[in-house]
Amino acid sequence: MSPRKTPGPYVKIHNSIADHQKALRINPDVYFAAIGLHVIAVGYCDRMRTDGFIAAHIMPRLGIGDFSEPLDELLRVGFWEHSDEGYIIHDYLDWQDSADEIEGKSAHGKVAADLRWNAEGSKGGNAKGNAKGNAKTGNRGMPPSLAHPSKKTHPKTDSDFEEWYADYPRKEGKGKALIAYRSARKNADAETLKAGLARSIPEYSRRERQFVPLPATWLNQGRWDDEFDSSESTSSDADMRGIQ
Repeated sequence: MSPRKTPGPYVKIHNSIADHQKALRINPDVYFAAIGLHVIAVGYCDRMRTDGFIAAHIMPRLGIGDFSEPLDELLRVGFWEHSDEGYIIHDYLDWQDSADEIEGKSAHGKVAADLRWNAEGSKGGNAKGNAKGNAKTGNRGMPPSLAHPSKKTHPKTDSDFEEWYADYPRKEGKGKALIAYRSARKNADAETLKAGLARSIPEYSRRERQFVPLPATWLNQGRWDDEFDSSESTSSDADMRGIQ
């Protein structure tokens, strides 16, 4: 009998991570520790639904041993970025599911379970119970999750996003950006996001494309509040640190 894959949550790690240009720049003395820390942290972010954020106080709980040198290397080569009160995994949402997406999959799984429940009941095992429940709801055999659908639509928000995205200087990962925009709107209105982008554009126009944050990254990190010093050069360390 062939072994079966164990069902459960997974994260995406590229099969050529060892050949990534950033990985090749890691100090060989801590290479394996740094890659291991990165993989463990990706799993933590997915499990805890942090969208790529790791609070500084969480770091000692991710594993065993000293993490300071591997952490420094991940920051130095750009796998991770500094953030308020912790760290952000660079471009996390371009590869992993966001918290909203995970919640959506969970809801979908519940619907599937309800459908199976009704299918089993129709065979006779739960027929009486199902009939009783359906009589109360008047939904003629529909599973509980479908009897009262709660599909959410965001027509105005999505329209605002299209306007915002049209102005963004780096057009990549539009789907992830839309999810991030919907989330950002819980904390800021459309005008605030547009104004924040307007302040960012002059700075980003002086940068090489790879040093402009992806739109989802910009939104998830609340960069509409960023302020820029026009006297700073784009070649400075501040510009080159973790904003790809």
